[in-house]
Amino acid sequence: MREFKVRAWDKERKVMVYPDQIYPKGQYQIVLYDICANANGLALQHFDTRTKYEHDGDQFSVPDWEDVESCFMQYTGIKDRNGREIYEGDILEYKKLSFRDDGHERGFVEYNEYAEWSVNNWLLNRICRRAEVIGNRFENPELLEEQNV
Repeated sequence: MREFKVRAWDKERKVMVYPDQIYPKGQYQIVLYDICANANGLALQHFDTRTKYEHDGDQFSVPDWEDVESCFMQYTGIKDRNGREIYEGDILEYKKLSFRDDGHERGFVEYNEYAEWSVNNWLLNRICRRAEVIGNRFENPELLEEQNV
């Protein structure tokens, strides 16, 4: 069975949130909403403060969660040539598929209209052994601009 993971881009703080940064290890949580209330059913929440409570002599604090404007990206289930997990939105650099040595290409991973993971119209599973994750389109947009992708 394929492993299901997501990461999220926090548009307000401009940081990528990975599964290992979810509460209680970090200050984020992913909430599953009723799909009718939220377009994709998922929401990212963050906290900076905690509210303190007392009950029967015990004191505890609870995070004050706030919704964060975000963009979710799914793990493709595929790893690059270095064993790094490839997520939707990752920028890959890979050797061109041709009989000549034409160098390398760059592109970002997306889920296409044929329900396939692709990069520059190449199926991801066809190029992953030659590909390397060099960034993502949120944190490193300049990597795509350099090649005008």
